[in-house]
Amino acid sequence: MTTMKEEENNALNIDDRLKGIAYQFLKLYERWSEDRQVLNKNMAVLEEMLKVFITQIKEFEKLEVRANNQILISAEKAVKQVCSEIGGVVGKSLTREVDLSVVELKKSVNETTTILKHYQAEIKNSLLWTVCAAIAGSVITSLFIVWLLMPTPKLPLTDDQLNTFYNGQFFNEFWSKLSKKEQNHLKDLAKSSDSAQKDY
Repeated sequence: MTTMKEEENNALNIDDRLKGIAYQFLKLYERWSEDRQVLNKNMAVLEEMLKVFITQIKEFEKLEVRANNQILISAEKAVKQVCSEIGGVVGKSLTREVDLSVVELKKSVNETTTILKHYQAEIKNSLLWTVCAAIAGSVITSLFIVWLLMPTPKLPLTDDQLNTFYNGQFFNEFWSKLSKKEQNHLKDLAKSSDSAQKDY
């Protein structure tokens, strides 16, 4: 009778343990879902930032073209105006000077273009680093949250149960090396010790 009660208690303990493990698994899944939602929100914000940034880069490209055109138009107007006002020999010498000015203006335009391209490259690089940092930060934060909030699995085993488990492992190591007679003798000893313990 006592063995049936012990078996029922052991079955209940196993059920309780399985329920505990299932509960811990559900909690872990809920936490993982929350982390995934946070990551999705962060990615949406990052996408919006990327759209704004790309729009700004396009604006800079338009600005560069406008600046180049405006400088060239202004230079041409200045040259035509000076030439029309000054005639003859003085006009020719001034045209040379203006041509030199136009060349210098073109150099300035080229330098400005180079600076704008360099600035755009820096913006693209900084965007790339910002995106990488945001993604790395999200991943590291998610992993840290999972590590911090992850429950430590615990099995409700008593010291006696652990001792029995270790003794069983010890017996398994040499049991197959014993003869049938020695195995039966050890079984008889175990049964007699069990009945002696039940009498107490």
